[in-house]
Amino acid sequence: MLVLAALLVPDGAGPAAAKDPGVTFVSPEAALEQGINAYRGGYVEFAIPALRFAAGKGEFLAQYLLAAILSDNSGPHTDHGEAFRLLRQIVVNNSNIDPDDDPRAPYVSKALLSFGEYLNRGVPELKMAANPPMALRYIEHAAKFFGNRDAQFALAKMLISGEGGRKDPALALHFLSTLVQGGHAGAQAFLADQYWRGTIVAKDETRALALAELAVKGAAPTDYLWIDEIYQNIYCGMNEPRRSEARPLVQRWGQFFGFSGRGARKSESEQAEMGFVPTRTCSDGKPVPLLEELRGPGSLPPEGAIAATPPRVDRNGVRDVGAPGR
Repeated sequence: MLVLAALLVPDGAGPAAAKDPGVTFVSPEAALEQGINAYRGGYVEFAIPALRFAAGKGEFLAQYLLAAILSDNSGPHTDHGEAFRLLRQIVVNNSNIDPDDDPRAPYVSKALLSFGEYLNRGVPELKMAANPPMALRYIEHAAKFFGNRDAQFALAKMLISGEGGRKDPALALHFLSTLVQGGHAGAQAFLADQYWRGTIVAKDETRALALAELAVKGAAPTDYLWIDEIYQNIYCGMNEPRRSEARPLVQRWGQFFGFSGRGARKSESEQAEMGFVPTRTCSDGKPVPLLEELRGPGSLPPEGAIAATPPRVDRNGVRDVGAPGR
């Protein structure tokens, strides 16, 4: 059980105060409904007052959604101080709910992770310094108690670097291996980089490229740049014969891990609209394969479609991704 009494925050960092004193609604439930509808319709500026009213009355979903809006650096409504207060309120009131049966559990686990990330880097708006040891506690709670996969990934990286005052590479590799086999693109790319560098695992270029290729196949748009950078670095650092050695391993692991492309990234035209198109050429002029070439024709299901069931594979015949050999 996570004990929250020791959490130190500056004065005024309690529940968020209403910033729209002139805005009122029939009820918190009506405000929440209006806020959600406005948000879904793209009218965030109208969603915020409604959500803030509902959040002030204790509506859980309003607190969560408002925190998500205010913590988004890409939007015009960023307010990290208020977002932190909202997340703290969610964490204090809900961190020990039933992770299996309570419908709030997925949201609470994400709030715990976001709260931990704020603690890890500090909140200048509240004059609050970074506190990695405390951040580790909340991220670990989201990872272990709630089983949040992104929190497990964040925890693994902290346990490898020692950030937060604790170093445990063995536990980190346990989480990474489980996440890799579950199709977590970030963990696949991170572990690929470890195999490439030979840091916490023995250097294995073939395994590094295979994992990196799996990662680019399943990378979400939000992870586009850093996963693509790892893949290109590994691909361009290998000669063609070594690249060919990785091909059977990619196919084998792709079946074993049940890759379906559901998290696949945006198309080239969509990337261009977002303002960036990654470099796809090595220093020697060798072009890096496009994602469409990696996936193959028809491998990405239409938006909203249910992915096909992956083929049956004898799991006993495939070694663990972290084990020696292939």
